[in-house]
Amino acid sequence: GATRRHFVDEPLDHHLSLIDTTYLSQITLCHHYAREFASRTRGGIILISSASSTKVSPFLATYASAKAALANLGMTLWYELRPLNVDVVIGLLGATDTAALRVAATEEGFKVWCCVYL
Repeated sequence: GATRRHFVDEPLDHHLSLIDTTYLSQITLCHHYAREFASRTRGGIILISSASSTKVSPFLATYASAKAALANLGMTLWYELRPLNVDVVIGLLGATDTAALRVAATEEGFKVWCCVYL
């Protein structure tokens, strides 16, 4: 997943794996379900992006850019599928209370004080 290391310090395979997990897998699912819902002229797709996709996100370059691409995909699909009665919603989540966030917070020396609980 996302780490707190500089972009250039991560191996390329890490970035490609993150893109595959964060974006390409979502395209695969959207393609499958958008076609199914369009043929029925009803349905809905929910995509979960990240607030990091809308701002400068140090140490999260690949993750943030993949989430930005996902949000853009969602907006585009919303426009394209709207006439077919297929809804598309994009959630832009902020900090979420996960083990990874707690580790990053500890390493950076700050406390997790405001999180979204899922």
